[in-house]
Amino acid sequence: MFSRLTQKDYYARNSPQSNQEMLKALVASGNPPGLLAHDGDRAVGWCGISPRSSFGRLERSKLFPATTNSPTWSIVCFFIHRKWRKKAVARRLLEAAARYAGEHGAQVLEAIPADPEGGKIPPKEG
Repeated sequence: MFSRLTQKDYYARNSPQSNQEMLKALVASGNPPGLLAHDGDRAVGWCGISPRSSFGRLERSKLFPATTNSPTWSIVCFFIHRKWRKKAVARRLLEAAARYAGEHGAQVLEAIPADPEGGKIPPKEG
């Protein structure tokens, strides 16, 4: 929920229960907040993807400003269960996300980089 809320709202509401409730509300609204990868009945990966306009924090970002007026979707996070890493789950999720966004009107798909060490990545290198 980090990318969808202002910093103040995120830290005021940040709890596992609150995040689950907000995520359920998004799903119930008919605006899926992302895609899941499954191995049988078990979810093994997640890709957070939606229209850029649904990510309030991203829309206000000075570090990652919008670069076009074309319908843009953003990938803001990936999570792959540790037992399924290095098995092409992220690649398959990315391919599915690109198809999904295109099927729903995206003309541009952007991904927001993150440095796992906590540093900042300039937009031109992302």
